[in-house]
Amino acid sequence: MGQKGWRDGFVSQGYDTWNKKDAFRTHVGGVNSFHNKEKEKCEFLIREKQAINVVLRRQTEAEDRKYKARLHVYVIVVRLLLKTSLPFCGHDELVNSENKGLYIEVLKAIREASEDIFNNILENAPKNNQLISPKIKKELVQCFAQEVILSICEEIGRDVFGLLVDESSDVSKKEQMAFVLCYVDSFGFVKERFIGLVHVKDTSSLILKNAINEVLTSNKLSFSQQAICEISMVSLERCFSKMKLLKTDLRNKIGDDFLNDALLCNVETEALAKVENEKVIEQFQKMSA
Repeated sequence: MGQKGWRDGFVSQGYDTWNKKDAFRTHVGGVNSFHNKEKEKCEFLIREKQAINVVLRRQTEAEDRKYKARLHVYVIVVRLLLKTSLPFCGHDELVNSENKGLYIEVLKAIREASEDIFNNILENAPKNNQLISPKIKKELVQCFAQEVILSICEEIGRDVFGLLVDESSDVSKKEQMAFVLCYVDSFGFVKERFIGLVHVKDTSSLILKNAINEVLTSNKLSFSQQAICEISMVSLERCFSKMKLLKTDLRNKIGDDFLNDALLCNVETEALAKVENEKVIEQFQKMSA
């Protein structure tokens, strides 16, 4: 029989001594033989609880639960910072820094209340899923802003609304146009809602018209829904006051998109309070997919 009964018996030289029991027993070998090792692997493979796809699915489901629990904590922190006009980032977020900014510092305070949270966020989370990068913060703020806008647009529906536009320069001397909608809700109450801030190069009529059209179109509203109505300047003044809190001399490099999203959530706190955390998580997961 020679080498035919060993490792290469079925793949290269063949096996032709099936009628000899002793030769077959020699081929099977001892406990640690190639034959018995492969037989054991095959038995493990066909056991349902130990099957590769079952084990991977079990691990994936566990990681998914941890990820959603982790993301839920971060969403709570983002909501708090948006509501209170507080900055997210610190000047020094390195590992040895004593003050890494409110976003991280609030997370560190929250995790002290629960061992499960402590073991699931910041440095105890997977290195590629700690959710503390500037991009992640901006995306979470964007998700909140999208939900706020969605709730306002759903409240308007197909009804008419009044539109008020005013401009003001911020601390970095950029010309900004603020948009406020005035409408009557389903309960008969008149409401004024800030829906966005747009940077414009100049205040010519064509550029202003295009900017207005872009804002309405992006929010699935139409010029045909506009109506002439009396609108106070209170909402716009409130918007510009909030903008001065968000964009200061120390925070004058805030991007237009992030400023718009943060300002929207900070001005429309009533709509922000109605936004469910689960909706924000769904938006974020779609954005990250």
